[in-house]
Amino acid sequence: MAKQELDKLTQSYFRTFTIRVEVLPEYLKRKSYSDVIRESQEALELFLKALLRSMGWSPSFSHDPGKELSELKKNIPVEFKEIEDGLIEWSKKLRRERELSYYGAQDFIPSEEYSEKEAKEALLFLEEVSRRLKKYLQK
Repeated sequence: MAKQELDKLTQSYFRTFTIRVEVLPEYLKRKSYSDVIRESQEALELFLKALLRSMGWSPSFSHDPGKELSELKKNIPVEFKEIEDGLIEWSKKLRRERELSYYGAQDFIPSEEYSEKEAKEALLFLEEVSRRLKKYLQK
């Protein structure tokens, strides 16, 4: 599917996504793994909402826009086809962690619950999305 002209909000979402992905390694370096998870969720949510908008779809206010993307798989831009399942899965996974990774709970201290491995996995996936986004935006 051909990319539509991107409106200012879509451009802003893509720009914010890119900045957040660039900042995530600093959290990782400081061993703030819960912040990597939380910021990854917010970054991916913005990316997916921008992607949906670029496909001509008005995303809902859900924190899991991967659900909407799954309904529009046939329209996903070629740059993201190979990772479309990952986009949907990561959206769901990170959505589940959204509040816990930030607020925690009496029996769930965010700074103690997330591992370096979990943080690195999220970061690596988002870096791949970012690389593909750059190609998409250069068209």
